[in-house]
Amino acid sequence: MNHSILVIALLTTACTVKTPAASSSAVLIPERTWVIVAQPAQAAALDAVRMFTQRGFGLVDMQTNDRGITLRFKGERKLVAEQIVTALDVLAVAAEVTETLDASAKGRERRHHHYVEPNIETYELGSVYYVRIEPRGPTMTSISAIGRPTRNGIEACTHDPDLDAPCAPLESGPDVHPEIAGLAEAEMINSVFAELRLEGTVVAPDVQMAEASHRCWQRRREVEAAAARVSSSRARAGILRTAPVCESFAAK
Repeated sequence: MNHSILVIALLTTACTVKTPAASSSAVLIPERTWVIVAQPAQAAALDAVRMFTQRGFGLVDMQTNDRGITLRFKGERKLVAEQIVTALDVLAVAAEVTETLDASAKGRERRHHHYVEPNIETYELGSVYYVRIEPRGPTMTSISAIGRPTRNGIEACTHDPDLDAPCAPLESGPDVHPEIAGLAEAEMINSVFAELRLEGTVVAPDVQMAEASHRCWQRRREVEAAAARVSSSRARAGILRTAPVCESFAAK
């Protein structure tokens, strides 16, 4: 009985740890999620449709309100397969090992072995993008974008309060998680905005300045957190003097 508990304890560590899906907003700093283009809203929307369609993501829906329109693009990316080790799998293997140990302890050979089929999940991963088009006067337009992964065409629920579309929880093991962590969607949004910048229509934001600001404030908060953990006021003041000055940046 004791070795049974030990076997289960050891095998439980083999269970696949799953991590929830995330959207592009978990990867991109805010200034990477929007641009202002020197175009009327209709021309900006048509450019967005062209660029996402060329990348394999077709326009599937359009919602309008008094401030602008939201374009929804959707497409598939790749077929994945991952082996998932569940608690039931662990118990089955534990029972197999325990029976073998019991037989060995009694001096006899165990003749029948049960083969435990691996639990392999195969599914199609894709992405869905919500692209918001809002006019900023007659000649300027704001374009913002959020992308999140899909599994077999169903959107993954992510921490994005602005998205109220139907979704389903999506988790994966470490081998597949990079595919649903928002990285692919962030790369797509970066690609579209980079093409807009190459065409010369983007007038804001200054991404290099925004990223420098982000790094500066991130470093400052790290220094402040380190200082907060020190009890000596003199040592704390010394640590705080190493914090960068970020007030010169326009954005925090």
